[in-house]
Amino acid sequence: MEFKCSYDELVGAHKLVPHPNNPNKHSKEQIGRLSKIIDYQGQRSPVVVCKDTGFIVVGHGRLEAMKSLGWEKVAVNFQKFEDDAQRYAHMVADNAVAGWAELDIGGINLDIKELSLDLDLELYGLEKFELDVALGEGFMDEPLTDSQVDKLEKYLDKDFIEVKLFYSKDEYGKFTSNCAEAFKVYNTENISDIFLRMLCEKNSN
Repeated sequence: MEFKCSYDELVGAHKLVPHPNNPNKHSKEQIGRLSKIIDYQGQRSPVVVCKDTGFIVVGHGRLEAMKSLGWEKVAVNFQKFEDDAQRYAHMVADNAVAGWAELDIGGINLDIKELSLDLDLELYGLEKFELDVALGEGFMDEPLTDSQVDKLEKYLDKDFIEVKLFYSKDEYGKFTSNCAEAFKVYNTENISDIFLRMLCEKNSN
């Protein structure tokens, strides 16, 4: 157990009571991923408990994750709410507003590469995320994978050669943005796959 956040008190995990009207549902997969992140990071955000009701307002998922890790204590922040409406609004908004964010996956790929962040990709909390090593500035230091080579060899009647592309960070960001329509056309969200398919189609015409 590592507590890396500000908190009012360390409370026994079994003593914390979930809010009976909590609308935020957490899948087993989400709790599993959260458990892995907390095991690596420690607890960096306290569970928020209402002073008046004693119910959890924020942190239901974190509590389940920490329980699955066998944590006996949890960092808790006790807060005062003016009424039920304010309490419920905060509980809903804590999860709902986060869903509005749009992550720059292309930028994340570049940052991971440039900063040499050698981590298990699951620790970033991104769903179905794959590090794209086929495009972007400095991303072609390694040859394409066997599966990518197979895709090209279906259409290319010659020996495989390595191709390198270099983009500035701004250019790569624009490129990934323009891939939005291609994602729909090719039914994939893998930029490397889109690029290979476009090459293959052009070669087959």
